[in-house]
Amino acid sequence: MRLTLLFFTITVFLCQFTLAKDEVNQNEQRKINSLLLKIKQSDVVFIRNGSEYSPKEAHDHLKRKLDYAQNSWFAPDKSKWTAKMFIEEIASKSSFSKKPYQIKLKNGEVLNTETWLKKLLKEIEKK
Repeated sequence: MRLTLLFFTITVFLCQFTLAKDEVNQNEQRKINSLLLKIKQSDVVFIRNGSEYSPKEAHDHLKRKLDYAQNSWFAPDKSKWTAKMFIEEIASKSSFSKKPYQIKLKNGEVLNTETWLKKLLKEIEKK
């Protein structure tokens, strides 16, 4: 009887841990999707390797980069990706030139994309 109860308790604990882990992973994926949507809907110019791109072009580029990275054999499993990882590993710099991505605001101010996205992430996490 005690062995059965112990087995049941361990099983319940493991199920709760797995569900909690899945919820965290889904939450992180929602944050990444929110960041991608905010990029697409933004009113800024994206600068990548010295060339300017529209928000839609930036969204499409970062989405492709993310999809490639998440399906790569050498990258962390898709379930382990966080919004912070997305910003730091995908959306902040060129994979080839290592130059930081930038954005140009309407007032002409230029910021590193990493700084801008981390601010957006904080806003998303407040909600």
